[in-house]
Parts: sequence; C-alpha cells; structure tokens
Amino acid sequence: MRKRQEVEVAKAKAQYDTEVAKLKDLYTKKDEIKKKELLKAVESSEKTYVEIIAFLSGDK
Repeated sequence: MRKRQEVEVAKAKAQYDTEVAKLKDLYTKKDEIKKKELLKAVESSEKTYVEIIAFLSGDK
C-alpha cells in the first residue's frame, strides 16, 4: 500500500512539474509579446527616447 502511494505521489509530482513548465512557458511568451508591443509603440511614437524614459521614470 505504501509503494502504491509513492507511485501515485510520483505521478502527481511529474504532472505538476509538467504543468508548471507549461505555465512558465506561457508567461515567457506573454512577456515577449508585451515587449514587442512596447517596442512597436516606442518606435511609432513622436516622443524621443529620453522623453519616454523620463515619462516612465515619473520625471517631470
């Protein structure tokens, strides 16, 4: 009975690890999309790089 529980726990941990890896991959992809969108917005902006950085930094 103990061996069966160990096997079940090992299976559950393997499934958990797989799902965590998938989640991390999704977060990475989401961050990449956000970075691309931000870069695109900066490139199409009429503001200078310095103005954008100052705005993001909260400088007046």
